[in-house]
Amino acid sequence: MYLTDENKENPTVPPMFCMLLRKYLQGGKLLDIYQIRFDRIALIDIESRDEFETW
Repeated sequence: MYLTDENKENPTVPPMFCMLLRKYLQGGKLLDIYQIRFDRIALIDIESRDEFETW
């Protein structure tokens, strides 16, 4: 992950991985982003409801 000012062109058809993420994360709330020790792993906590849950 990194921040950039460069704009990259989006593909006309999103990859299946992106479609899967959208399915489960759309409408979710970002709670936290953190790194474990100094590893190159970012953990992202997102609160979202599933299709069986009612609010």
